[in-house]
Amino acid sequence: MNTFKKHLTGWSITIILLLFLAGCTGTEPCGNGIEDRTPIAAEDLIAPDSGVLTLQNIDESQDEVNLVLLSWQDFENYVESSMELPAIDFSKQVVLAGRKKWHQCIGFSGYSVQAGCRKVFYRVYLDQMDCLMLESVTFFTVISREAASGKVEFEIVVNQT
Repeated sequence: MNTFKKHLTGWSITIILLLFLAGCTGTEPCGNGIEDRTPIAAEDLIAPDSGVLTLQNIDESQDEVNLVLLSWQDFENYVESSMELPAIDFSKQVVLAGRKKWHQCIGFSGYSVQAGCRKVFYRVYLDQMDCLMLESVTFFTVISREAASGKVEFEIVVNQT
């Protein structure tokens, strides 16, 4: 009887271990938390000679526009500069760009670019200001083409003080 209990206990542990391992396939859904993300190197895109960059050829009726520019042709089509367009090496880099309309004055306060769950998250931080004028903000950043190989998700965060 003692030997039977030992075999039963050994088999029970083996079955439980196999069930646990079979249930963990590595394809579980990714977490949605910011803590699951890692920072990606990014740099501001600034027009030469203190120029101003804006977006063109977009739907002006949309409150939010998000673009992933993969080529020089896309860049010239969607980005306008008051001086000249900055030089971008699209064989190594991509441009993330966007515009946010707001019901009152708004200002750009920063951004972060992070990777997680086979995506790139471009989070833009804006500050609402005290004035009652309809306004919009454009934003641009450059990341490596390798980092942008997956889906890019834009997140616009407006701090309403």
